[in-house]
Amino acid sequence: MTRSLLLAVVLLAPAREAAHGYQNNRALPIPVAIGTSVTFDGLPHASGKWIENAVRAALPDAGLVGLSASPLVLQLRVAGREVGRTDAGLRSLVLVEASVVLELLSPGTGNTIASSHLTRRGSGNSAQSAMSQAISLIAGDQPALRAALKGIGDRATHAFEVSCDEVLASASRLAENREYDEAIGLLFGVPSVAKRCRSQAQALARQLYVDRAKYQCGTALLSARASLATGDLNGAISSLQYVDTLAPCANEVSSLITQVGRQARERQNRAATERATYLMRQYMLQRDAIRSVSSIAMRRTVVVNNIASAVLLPP
Repeated sequence: MTRSLLLAVVLLAPAREAAHGYQNNRALPIPVAIGTSVTFDGLPHASGKWIENAVRAALPDAGLVGLSASPLVLQLRVAGREVGRTDAGLRSLVLVEASVVLELLSPGTGNTIASSHLTRRGSGNSAQSAMSQAISLIAGDQPALRAALKGIGDRATHAFEVSCDEVLASASRLAENREYDEAIGLLFGVPSVAKRCRSQAQALARQLYVDRAKYQCGTALLSARASLATGDLNGAISSLQYVDTLAPCANEVSSLITQVGRQARERQNRAATERATYLMRQYMLQRDAIRSVSSIAMRRTVVVNNIASAVLLPP
């Protein structure tokens, strides 16, 4: 039941966005998942993180925001090559040219739809130290990073509109494999500014939530009843504890929890009694919480802001 609020999010999201009305006419940032790859032997892992952190800092100016589960991927490819050596007094310095390629990958296919790159040169006693210096120069140049990201940000909304069918198909494939949470998370990664695709994604998300709940009910109830038949009260509780409180089988789940608690008390099974009592209490609390969220949504203009990320995308 830890994801019970998912239903409230899925059902209320269209009303929430309409209520916001894009406050003050400001477009919401488009979420991108950031991936980093480094191809340079001996380069410290921290060097890749320098670039990633610097890019994250520059994202807002390009209308982007980092979000790990977004179907839109910003891939950072860090590479370097030795371009020469020079004598500096008693020692020889290695010269290395570092490059950082920023690629915006299409949702679904992973094809490159926009790219930019930065290069800097560094020097050091070794190729690794020279590369680290060059990377630090790129990471420290925020104006250049913002300029490189500007064109990518301009294409991000377009990426969802032209690739919407691929996003929906990817979500459907995940759902076919019973990976419902991943599928719904993918659909909620479609930004609000991609209005046509966002509308289709939310419609599919609501349908997948219904499918998820039905599947969850079937497996949970079957497992719980099998455990009860063998007298495994703790097993029955474990099967029921993750069923959403607003799933179609909610009443059956509640009845089974009550049945487990009654049998636990009759057998003087203290541990099972406490678990059943706690589960029923949590079940009722979460159901009431969701009803409260729904009630507030009907009466206020701003509701459940960013709850989708909090529920669907745990850190």
